[in-house]
Amino acid sequence: MTLLACADDLQTFTAACNRLGPELRAELPSLIVDHETDEWLADARSLGRLKIAQD
Repeated sequence: MTLLACADDLQTFTAACNRLGPELRAELPSLIVDHETDEWLADARSLGRLKIAQD
């Protein structure tokens, strides 16, 4: 997802995630970190591209 996405796509994704309820949004950063560590976001080009605002 992140390797094919342009900056506008990632901003749209982030904006949609930031509209989620606070409980669900609070879980997203750890989910992203898990996937960056050892799964589909582990490619160095993907690291840090998904950023979710926390309250």
